[in-house]
Formats: sequence, C-alpha cells, structure tokens
Amino acid sequence: MALTKDYAESATLGGTSQIPGESVENRFTDNWVGQLGEAAGHHYLFSTLSKYKANREGLRDKWEGDGGSDVPGYRIDFKASLHRHSNKRPETYTLIVRPAELHDDTAYVLIVVEPNCPTGLTATKETGIYLVGWAYTRELAPSDDWGGIAMVRGGTLLRPMIDLRLSIWLKE
Repeated sequence: MALTKDYAESATLGGTSQIPGESVENRFTDNWVGQLGEAAGHHYLFSTLSKYKANREGLRDKWEGDGGSDVPGYRIDFKASLHRHSNKRPETYTLIVRPAELHDDTAYVLIVVEPNCPTGLTATKETGIYLVGWAYTRELAPSDDWGGIAMVRGGTLLRPMIDLRLSIWLKE
C-alpha cells in the first residue's frame, strides 16, 4: 500500500486535474485510487508487482501519463473508481473512458476500490479492490447522455478477468 501511496503523492504534486477546481486532496485520492487499481491489476494478471514498478519508474514525466498502457508490452489500461455509493454493488459500475484516453486495440479494465472510512480513502491490507471486468476499445459505445464519452455498463457486458489473464499467459 505504501508504494501506491508514494506514486500517488508524486503524481499529485505539481500535476493537474481534468476536473476544473478540484482540490489537491481530491486529486490525491483520485491518484491513489488509480494506483491501487493499477497495482491490483498487475498483481492479478502477473502475480507480481514487478511490471507495475517498472511502468511507474519508466515514465518519462510523472505528470505526462502513460500513453494508454499501464502494462509494459501490452495494450491494457486500468480504469479505477472509488466505490462512493455503499448501496451500489461493484459489478454494477460503468466502465467510462474519456475520448482523449481511447486507443485502438486496448483492453480497458474496470476496477472498483472500497474506501475504508466514510469520509474517504484509508487503504489497508483489508481494502476491497474489485476487478469487475474488461472490454476492448471496439466494444465501448459512445453515450449521447455523457457527451460522447465511450462507456460500457458493468456486469455481464464486461468480459470476465480470467479471459484476459489467460490470453496474457498464452503469449508469455
């Protein structure tokens, strides 16, 4: 957890937000949720955090972004969201990808991170992190009610995570 928090702090200091007027505290929480999701995705797919660390350390500019790939050598982009609504099950969340973040032939993974306290994120070993499912770029449909943002509803419309893991294992 400390590693993800360090990367989130580093990305927050001097970085910008896509949400106008967002506070530094909220930007840190968003960054940390993203780092927790990315680390969980790496751990699930590869049973190690070595590619996660290599990707984070290999970024030329910590505020620049990763060009749409969170896994070196693969077109996989983890999209993590904080589980803000206790009455909503993680598998009902929607995978949303902004137009600027869309890349051809990329697998987008929806991850939902549970906060451990009612006021925000307090990550511990018991933090619930759900890898809900994934979809390829071509499976994301633009939504008129979201200003053309590509999305797919959670649940059965997303592919199961085991399919992505098996496809990676077959390539390695």
